[in-house]
Amino acid sequence: MKNGKTDQKLMPAECLEKIEDFCVLVVDKNKKIIAYSKGCERIEEMKREDAIGKNPNEIYKPNDPDKTISLENEGRSLLLNTLKDGRCYKDTFSYYKTQNGKECTVLFNSFPVFDENGNIEMSVGTYREISEYFNLIDTINKKNHDNGTLGAVRLNNNTQYTFEDIIGESNEMKQCVEKAKLAGKTDVPIMISGATGTGKEVFAQSIHNISDRKKNHFVAVNCSAIPENLLESTLFGVRSGSFTGAKERKGLFEEAEGGTLFLDELNSMNITIQSKLLRVLEEKRFRRVGGNKEIVADVRIIAAINQDPLEAIKENRLRSDLYYRLSVFNLQLPPLKNRKEDIIALSNHYISEVAAFLGKKVNSLSKTSRKILLKHDWPGNTRELRHVITQSLYLAGNDCYALESACLPEYLLDRYKAIEEKQTASLSLGANKNLREMVDNFEKETIIKALKQNKNNVTQAARLLNISRQNLQNKMRKYKISG
Repeated sequence: MKNGKTDQKLMPAECLEKIEDFCVLVVDKNKKIIAYSKGCERIEEMKREDAIGKNPNEIYKPNDPDKTISLENEGRSLLLNTLKDGRCYKDTFSYYKTQNGKECTVLFNSFPVFDENGNIEMSVGTYREISEYFNLIDTINKKNHDNGTLGAVRLNNNTQYTFEDIIGESNEMKQCVEKAKLAGKTDVPIMISGATGTGKEVFAQSIHNISDRKKNHFVAVNCSAIPENLLESTLFGVRSGSFTGAKERKGLFEEAEGGTLFLDELNSMNITIQSKLLRVLEEKRFRRVGGNKEIVADVRIIAAINQDPLEAIKENRLRSDLYYRLSVFNLQLPPLKNRKEDIIALSNHYISEVAAFLGKKVNSLSKTSRKILLKHDWPGNTRELRHVITQSLYLAGNDCYALESACLPEYLLDRYKAIEEKQTASLSLGANKNLREMVDNFEKETIIKALKQNKNNVTQAARLLNISRQNLQNKMRKYKISG
């Protein structure tokens, strides 16, 4: 976003004109729709001018809750969810009505687009109408049910990831996967720590899908996305009449009965609620808000935290007793910058996954693109990498087989250019000096730093440099360094 205008390289209008079979909807950081493709017009029977500039909640309404297909779409726009917390939705079923009453059943995907500072600039949604598919599935399921032959559907437990979906050839990632598989064979609580975008929920779902609880539901909640005064009732449910207008409602512990409850960003949970969670872990019982009856909780807890747990404890954002109760197995996911060897493998995986969806022929990275991706530190980790590849594929030509560097976001190109210029300048500085001069300069700078660090105490500086005091004094005289 530059000067209040959308960067046309991110989502050029000509790209949307060509995507007629797919619906592409883009919402900016002000929660306004800024792009609405012809595919959207066709299936939703609205004009582009009816959508542009509107908040998605103004033109889309959830249908009858009993008919809502997506359990995650509780009357909120998935695009706005993505804009808020950066969460992606992949192949999510959504059932809704447009402002003109048109009923739509779609398969929805969304992802955020980041600016050069790593902030979410906009969210992009792609979807397609699938009501005819569901009619066919309903017919097949009814027939199978009548015949008693309906089998279990893979990942029919609120999950979409297994260990097969984790891409990584680095030793760090292989060790995490092996440890996670061992944890999955147990039924103890697990703590997963790692920076945003490292794949904590992917690991949590994979652990669930290798455990004895895999046939039951995996229920996830982002503790930072729920207001503090609602989190307790969200987790434990509400007894009818406990406060004005309160209706009997199950909490997530009951929804996850027999399965796994994934508590993401646990360090954002109120300390008081953490103490109640600790009690549930220890006694395996809880009460609904306003209730007296104890309910047995047969639930496996997997918690995730986006900072070092010991730092969170020190900052009073995480109870130490809760941490030690949860971290029977402790998985620490490495950031992408520490496993550079995985960047190309992940990029090729995302290309093969997204290019076919967009109808592009791209199947690899160009040589320059590889260099640029390897030079970046990826503060947004695998999530950022996926969005960069997806965003770049939109800009790739229809006849391109390699993803060219010109398609990559400008902030990556600018950073790569700055690094190259810095390296060139560094080589130029040393070009006019021989090896002895370069060694002497390094030795002089090191001595100055050691003296400064020890407040010009020669004895302590010599000890730090692991040389004798006399030797250090001789070198100070050589380089004319005052003590």
